[in-house]
Amino acid sequence: MKTAIMFLSCFCLLYSCSVEEAPPLPFDLKSVEFKSVGAHMAIPAQYRHGTVQELIELWQSSDIPSGIKDKVIHMMKILQDDSTSTVIYVDSTDLENSIWVQESPYFPMNESLARQFINSFEHRFQKEWEPLGVSFNEIESAYIENNRARAIKLKYFLKVNDHSRFTTQYLITSQDKTISIIVNNRTMEDYEELIRGIQIE
Repeated sequence: MKTAIMFLSCFCLLYSCSVEEAPPLPFDLKSVEFKSVGAHMAIPAQYRHGTVQELIELWQSSDIPSGIKDKVIHMMKILQDDSTSTVIYVDSTDLENSIWVQESPYFPMNESLARQFINSFEHRFQKEWEPLGVSFNEIESAYIENNRARAIKLKYFLKVNDHSRFTTQYLITSQDKTISIIVNNRTMEDYEELIRGIQIE
């Protein structure tokens, strides 16, 4: 189910009709603790805790094609039954922007495995979503390493008819724990500088 959530979060708010330029840094920040995954990090101060139910309601009112909408709402309802596994923060000034954090199965990260993961993700995406009319355009893929953690960054642009979304997925391994962070945004903003500062217990 965790893999399904990774795909689901990519679509959580894919009904914006336009894409904007990313705003400049810095922004006001606040520190948040993700108790379910044993991590804490800084996020933009205007983000608040969100719920699966409010995202379901947003999807229900969207004009995304019914095949995509039905699949996403079904996946969200599965997620809702296991709400402790994922933490969602939404931008209080623009609900189309969100940050998802979840614990993932341990992934022994290195550069070679990172490339295999990216290739597998792209293949599965194309198989499951392109037949429904969702286009996928990779913007950036990278392997990131510092003295605290190793990470994969995969950034892409999603489009369905006139609706579009930038999504950036980070898979982060520190010691014996792996977590996934997904940033959905109407702009190119991916908060990499904040992700790099995450503390995982």
